[in-house]
Amino acid sequence: MKKRSSGRFIALITVLCLICISAVLSVGAVPSDTQQDKGVVNVKVAGFAQSTSLAICQVGEFERGAYVLNDSFSGCDADLSDLTEASSAQAAAEKLAAYAKESDILKVGVLDSEGVTNYTSLDCGNKLYLIYQLDGEDIVEISPMLVVLPYYNNEGAELTTVNVNAKYKDKRSKEEKGAVIIKKVDPKKTPLKGAEFVFEVKTYVLDELTGQGEGITFYTDGAGTYYWDTVAKDLSTDKNGQIAIDKLPLGTYRLTETKAPAGYVLDETPREVNVNKGGAVKRMDGIYVAAEGEPVELDVLNKPEETSTPSTPESSEPSEPSKPESSTPQPSQPPVITGDQIAKYIIVGVVVGVSLIVVVLLIVLGKKKKKNDDDD
Repeated sequence: MKKRSSGRFIALITVLCLICISAVLSVGAVPSDTQQDKGVVNVKVAGFAQSTSLAICQVGEFERGAYVLNDSFSGCDADLSDLTEASSAQAAAEKLAAYAKESDILKVGVLDSEGVTNYTSLDCGNKLYLIYQLDGEDIVEISPMLVVLPYYNNEGAELTTVNVNAKYKDKRSKEEKGAVIIKKVDPKKTPLKGAEFVFEVKTYVLDELTGQGEGITFYTDGAGTYYWDTVAKDLSTDKNGQIAIDKLPLGTYRLTETKAPAGYVLDETPREVNVNKGGAVKRMDGIYVAAEGEPVELDVLNKPEETSTPSTPESSEPSEPSKPESSTPQPSQPPVITGDQIAKYIIVGVVVGVSLIVVVLLIVLGKKKKKNDDDD
């Protein structure tokens, strides 16, 4: 009888331990919002379109083998039956963009000086998003576009970060002229004379011209194929560290230093300059300033060359003995306990507490029964 009671007691303890382990594992399996995949969409246009606002909103999702508009866009007659065709997708995007002007906007992004805006933390479960322009139509006209998250590339890989080169039309006046004021300074903002530069303009060409032209390097971006055409070279800063270039057609330019001032390190980093507004310069008291409009002002830094200092002869005096390093232990950082860990500890505590109560009750009842048996 005693052996049977002992076996039952061991079996009970084993069951309670299994319950405890199961509870801990179940806490770790509970899904949370932070574990769900989120998507990112990066949109690239052109540098001159900076400060233009774009909106992104969810218009539908992929269900049962087809794209379906959500309730907010159910009244739009956009055709989503064949989004693999570029023309069909563009037609659907234009209809949805016109409809979206009256709908809620999920996120708004403003293009930076490089013509880029980013949308993060987007739902990524076969969702269909629309990106369209909110303002700045007087400068640029950006075509609306549709993006699916997640996106599957040609190799079938699932991507939750999508980079988009938007199509656009440059609507700036070709007659408008801009200007640039360049100022060369040292780390203390002191003007530097004698720095020389080459100034180039970003020039787009037809695809069939790619590869033609001796010594010309061609590049590509979302707008097409281009190269850097020289506007002026051997530009040299004056005693105020300045160079002024005006009567520039609106566009993207590049400034590269070719000679550093005496005693300074050459900075060969090309700097792109977006001339997207009209402006003119004038000289006042020997310094170039804006005469009208908004000329682009660019400060370029030069670091002084490092000069070697003569080494100091070693002293003949005996050096002081080095102090022993302190053996005092440094305090360690307390461990960080997450919300999931706290939940696990609470459940484990409850289960262990209940188990102890059950064990105590079994022992008490066992003793009581034994006493009754002895009395009998």
